[in-house]
Amino acid sequence: MSFYKISALLLFFMLSVALPASASTLRPAPAPERKDISSIADVIAPKLQELITGDSDSEIELEETFGTRALSFVLDSFKVLSKEGAQFIDNFAALPQLSKWYKKQRQNPKKVEQWLDMGRLLLIVLASAYFIRWLAILLFYPLRSRLRKKKFKSAVRRFTAAFLRLGVTFIPIFLFIAVALLTIEQSQPDKWSSFMIMTVIYALALFQTLLITFRFFLAPRSKSLRILPISTENAAFIKFWASWYGGVLLFGTFLAELAKNARVPQAAISGFGSLVALVIIVMTIIVITKKKMLVASFIRGDALPSNKGHSSVWQSMRSWIARVWHVLAIAYLVIGYFVTMMGPQGSFLIMQQGTVGTLLVLVVVRLLLYLASKVAYKKQTDPTSVGIYRPVLRFFIKVLVWSLGLTCVAAAWGVDVGILFASSWGQRIVGSAFSIASTILVLIAIYEVLHFIIERKLNLRDSEGNIIEPDPRSRTLLPMARNVAIFVLGLIGVLVTLSEFGINTGPLLAGAGVLGVALGFGSQTLVKDFLTGLFILIENTIAVGDVVKLGNHAGVVEGMTLRTVKLRDIQGYLHILPFSSISEIVNMTKDFAYAVLEVEVAYDSDLEKVIDVVKRVGDEMYKDPTLKGSILEPMDVLGVDQLGASSIAIKSRLKVTAGKQWGIRRGFLLRIKSAFDAAGIEIPYQHIVYVNKTEAPATPEKS
Repeated sequence: MSFYKISALLLFFMLSVALPASASTLRPAPAPERKDISSIADVIAPKLQELITGDSDSEIELEETFGTRALSFVLDSFKVLSKEGAQFIDNFAALPQLSKWYKKQRQNPKKVEQWLDMGRLLLIVLASAYFIRWLAILLFYPLRSRLRKKKFKSAVRRFTAAFLRLGVTFIPIFLFIAVALLTIEQSQPDKWSSFMIMTVIYALALFQTLLITFRFFLAPRSKSLRILPISTENAAFIKFWASWYGGVLLFGTFLAELAKNARVPQAAISGFGSLVALVIIVMTIIVITKKKMLVASFIRGDALPSNKGHSSVWQSMRSWIARVWHVLAIAYLVIGYFVTMMGPQGSFLIMQQGTVGTLLVLVVVRLLLYLASKVAYKKQTDPTSVGIYRPVLRFFIKVLVWSLGLTCVAAAWGVDVGILFASSWGQRIVGSAFSIASTILVLIAIYEVLHFIIERKLNLRDSEGNIIEPDPRSRTLLPMARNVAIFVLGLIGVLVTLSEFGINTGPLLAGAGVLGVALGFGSQTLVKDFLTGLFILIENTIAVGDVVKLGNHAGVVEGMTLRTVKLRDIQGYLHILPFSSISEIVNMTKDFAYAVLEVEVAYDSDLEKVIDVVKRVGDEMYKDPTLKGSILEPMDVLGVDQLGASSIAIKSRLKVTAGKQWGIRRGFLLRIKSAFDAAGIEIPYQHIVYVNKTEAPATPEKS
């Protein structure tokens, strides 16, 4: 490639020199001066040198893209992992340096003598201290045995015996330390040996103290002295593993101190620390696998009777966590170990801080969500105070709690959450969230005011606190107005939310208008239902609670919308009729009604007497205090209405309150039967007469 570029430049150079020379035949020109040729050569020579060698002093600026940034991040992460991984491996690889350190110690006669003197003194100190401790244990063994086997009925005696046993158990440890210190004091070793021996003595004493403390709280061999309310099996399990954890951590820490004092290489000490941490992780994994079913049962809440047969999102989450908790815990331990060992300085502290912070946040979030559910489902005795603000308030509390919880969790893990409020996009998010929340709260407040007014109208009370039945028109229009208010306010909330999300609502409204026109042409029946229902509501033709007949359907109006009406017939069937299908409306409870009363008497009855009896019964009902307010006017006896085949029909009517006509009619029929029987007036009915040719005619029997 450079060959072609060199050839092109040479050709250009030759042409630039030859063309003026050839042009001299056409027009004489002065010959070029030497200094001009030298300046051209000075310009071309560096270019030729760059093409031949490939070197260039000018840097090519590359444009940074998302791919290059992602690749750079991956490469940088790989470098960090490689570096930290190599250091992690070096820590373990440094353990063999102990052998080199041991060889150096053996090759130094003074060090060998110092180690031998320290070892002999350590054996003397441990032998004497353990001998005195053993004697003290034998001395107090009968008392400890009696306390362990004795049964205590009261909690006070049990605690007293437990503390007495604890004090008796600590006496051998005090004697152990005292004898060790006295022996060291009498021997007067050098400072280095004294430090090494005292470190061993303190490690053993602290380990014994840990065992006694675990035994005090758990008491695996004595249920009567056990402080914690757990079973014997669990007490023994916890004591066993707690002792192992305490021993590994305690002796690991003290051995590291002894190694530092013995001038062991720091790399070997770091490798030893990594090894101790690995042992702790393996022990924890063993404990998790042994008790995974017990912890899973606790997480699911199997011991709680209230959780049986209960299904909810929270219960489903608990069931999922119960199934996989051991996998999550083991993964957390393994990742935490490698992060701690391979991460930068302070990574272990950050991880522990993030873990504890996350757990605390989850507990607080759970408590706040429980309180939010109590706010949402609190029972109300006043119907005017029951609106939609409780479910909406519960939703906003949930969103706020989870947002704050996630923010606290991020802060606990070291994330700079202040950037959320400092950056432009963060301020935009917070501002939009505030606008949406404030708008929805204002809309809820408006709805609650309307809801309060509507409920007060529908639940009016007199001076004695009794509920006054509202008129049918109010029962029809007010609930419908509430539904319309919910739709309008909800639409405003949706439009404001979409606008805050950056969506232009103008085209949406235009599209909705076009869609509405298209639906109007395509759904003329729906439009007819709407218009018919609107005029029925405006004209107050029917209302909720009216008894109506709509075509072939009759019943009580239970509810109305702008499109349909709901009827409940006498058999309890619910009829939902669109207004467009209604061709005839008969309202049987509009303003007032007549209880039409028709009785039939025999042809041989005294009609004047019959009419008097009917009037008397009507007057009695009109004056009856129990029917006061139901019968509006005295009875109107219309007289003889029909001459039937076997009876004469007498018709009358009572003007009553709308809806009372059926009850008044039933009461009148009951009273008129008793009055006719008392007056000897016969009500015709069918008779069956049996005729026997050989015997006398039988008396008629009632059919």
